[in-house]
Amino acid sequence: MSAFAEEHGGSLTAKQVSILADQIEVRWMGQQVSAAGLTLPTYSAQDVPDADRGEAVFQIYCARCHTAVDPSYLALVSDQALRTTVIVGRTDLGTPDWRSYVAGRAMKPQEISDLVAWLSAQRGVTP
Repeated sequence: MSAFAEEHGGSLTAKQVSILADQIEVRWMGQQVSAAGLTLPTYSAQDVPDADRGEAVFQIYCARCHTAVDPSYLALVSDQALRTTVIVGRTDLGTPDWRSYVAGRAMKPQEISDLVAWLSAQRGVTP
């Protein structure tokens, strides 16, 4: 939501952005998702995603359930959709969110960005 803030050229005050972010509820992959009271991982253009580090992140957080990635699926989804799935999870499929992949060790924002970079690098040429 920060892109809508006055300091980024938007028309909303920081307080208005905060209120919206706290109250927003959306549906993602058939599940109700609420950001109320939750501090979500941030994304900054200053975070330079690194696919090599992303592979290590995949091994730590994902490989025990996902032994491989599907390049055709990856060709069909955007980086933002991948990022959202990592953050929100897929409760309809029993997939945890960014806080629960490894007990007691939530993913850091940089790890999420690195993971998305690595997943993007695994895309097939055509879906």
